[in-house]
Amino acid sequence: MPASPIFLLYFMSSRRGNIEGWAIALHPEAKETKMKRCNNTRIPRALHFLKGVAIASALFAMQQPASAASADAATAWKNAQKLIPGISKETVDAACSEGSAMMYSLILRGEQEGIIGHFEKLFPCIKLKVFNASGGVLSQRFTNEMRAGNSPTDIWMNSSPVYGSRLAKEGLLLNWTPPTASLIDDLWKDEGYWYAIGLAHIGIIWNTEDIKPEQKKWLEGVKTWADVPNGPFQNNTGLVDIRAGGTTQIFYYYNKQKYGVDYWKKLATLKPTIFSGVNPLIGRLVAGDFAYAAGITADTAGATQWLKGAPLQWKFPEPGLAVPYFIGISAKAPHPNAAKLFMAWSLSTDGQNSWVNSSGLAPASSHATDNRPYAKKAWYKLPKTHYRADWQKIATDLKADTQTFTSIFGK
Repeated sequence: MPASPIFLLYFMSSRRGNIEGWAIALHPEAKETKMKRCNNTRIPRALHFLKGVAIASALFAMQQPASAASADAATAWKNAQKLIPGISKETVDAACSEGSAMMYSLILRGEQEGIIGHFEKLFPCIKLKVFNASGGVLSQRFTNEMRAGNSPTDIWMNSSPVYGSRLAKEGLLLNWTPPTASLIDDLWKDEGYWYAIGLAHIGIIWNTEDIKPEQKKWLEGVKTWADVPNGPFQNNTGLVDIRAGGTTQIFYYYNKQKYGVDYWKKLATLKPTIFSGVNPLIGRLVAGDFAYAAGITADTAGATQWLKGAPLQWKFPEPGLAVPYFIGISAKAPHPNAAKLFMAWSLSTDGQNSWVNSSGLAPASSHATDNRPYAKKAWYKLPKTHYRADWQKIATDLKADTQTFTSIFGK
């Protein structure tokens, strides 16, 4: 019979303070394990051997997390060099040492998990935590926490340029320029403070099943915003109240500044149905309550229904009207380097591709590749030019514009 392997297990007796041992003989042919008590005076060599094994095992176990962390940091630096030209190794190493980051994020139409998962795969030393809420909730919560000195936020997202720039002036956003900042057009950033990761464009949208041939021909001929109030859609149009938010306000503000208050009066001759928000409007448009709507963030609310099979198409008259979805870094970020790495990556070509194709937002960078399903359709075209909005003026004029809106549309 071949020799049986012997495994010696030791423990310290709490009663006698000496070493007691057990010998376990494992016979390949045996059906059970045989255990015999050993005299501790007869196996000093085995004891020393086991002590050595135990120490070596402990040291090996201690080295494993360090080795894994080192490998993750090496992967992060390799990918940073490839995807984020100009980022420093010190920033990447410090980000890996911090190990995590917290982002206060807007609720996006698309799959945010894809963005987070892609980032964590590229930079496995960092885990990104996310708190999702509406823009108003994020602004109030972040501001209150910062002023109280206890904010866990590293990265803050919003779509109100006025509020973002206000936080920058108050010193609540970190002044830092990512090496990828130049990839974002000047229209979509407050240099050194916040940068767009995508755009929500405003356009016109219609239900293809409710459009008559003459209406279809008119829609195909729309080029600029000047054409919009002249559509053949009387008693068949939807609009969103000016008080609904920034995406609606830029539509009314631009056209009033460009064409005068008569533009609004022309819209009113269509006898539109006024909605409190874009989502209920889109719901009724899909249901066939009316055929056409103007001043709508079609790539967000409209695209959500289109992806579910709704018979919708949309168009963006020139110049393009858009609202940036942007991120900034908290001035008191608990993990500032991890936040810097995330922002720098988000503005890179790889980051922009991930944001656009996962969130559903339009590109804020000409370097991004737009693979959104509807972007491949013949009827879909992004605007060639964009209006440079004075967001502060829009906010300042809102009270007076709301009164004018009410007097014209009766809401």
